Amino acid sequence: MHRWSERLRGTGSPIGPSVSAMGVKRVAFCGFVLALGLLPQPAAAVEPAGRPVETKISFNLPREATTSAGVYDDQGRLLRTLWRGESLPAAPTLRTWNGLDDSGQPVATSRVEFRLIQHRVRAVWEGVIGNSSASLGDPRVHRSFFPASSFQPVGARMYYAVGYNEFQPGVHAFDLATPQAHLLPFERTGDAFVSYSLLASDGALLYWASTTGVSKNSFVSAIQIESGKRASFSAGQPICLNFWPGSKDCYPGQLYESVTNLRTEAEDIPTGLAVQRQGRLLAVAHGGRNLIRLFDKTSGA
Repeated sequence: MHRWSERLRGTGSPIGPSVSAMGVKRVAFCGFVLALGLLPQPAAAVEPAGRPVETKISFNLPREATTSAGVYDDQGRLLRTLWRGESLPAAPTLRTWNGLDDSGQPVATSRVEFRLIQHRVRAVWEGVIGNSSASLGDPRVHRSFFPASSFQPVGARMYYAVGYNEFQPGVHAFDLATPQAHLLPFERTGDAFVSYSLLASDGALLYWASTTGVSKNSFVSAIQIESGKRASFSAGQPICLNFWPGSKDCYPGQLYESVTNLRTEAEDIPTGLAVQRQGRLLAVAHGGRNLIRLFDKTSGA
């Protein structure tokens, strides 16, 4: 990088040529030293216009670019951000600085430097890294707060659970013939108080286990695959995960009328889920207890 200085006597305009490509120009006037640092190579000129009321800064970019500029002291500390991330054309540009720092106070130092940077970097959306969805940015994209935690094929469709998902659906799906096309098979799986973490199916019901979420209770529930409605266990228990403040009324959508394997201890969080297709057994594993609990898949008893 070329570097040079030109000094003035009294007031007036800078002496000599404008800054050439990849140059830094310093001009001393009225006790100030104004420097223009350019990256990578726009030609520029600096015109002093009095101290410290206003300083005119002119430059000419060789091509359109995104620019940022600031005023620095001789130790390289930023005194004033003039602009940032602003697109400017390939044309002469004139800006001014009023001699104040970012807090609105007059700059105390007698030496300042003006720096301008430019670039032509442009962000291009190419999808999420690791996302092999057929679409880049609409509801057909496979996406969730956490990675998928459980998969369950039912006929020609694959269902998968994603655990806690910030009020977004916890159960997703895709057809086996088109795995890159995301599907939302059920409407009511967006409760932040549960975590759809484990799946199992007998072909008619999709059983799911909640393991975390805002509520610390864990339990097993089921969804009717054909209708998308919640299934009930005839011997199940109701649970409300979120009450209205100061009342016994449950928030809509957070009352589960009939669940099984309701647990409140951290050691009782389900770690596995299985169900018989032809038989009646529903099995829930609890790794923290080194235990498998067996239930009737219809009654929940």
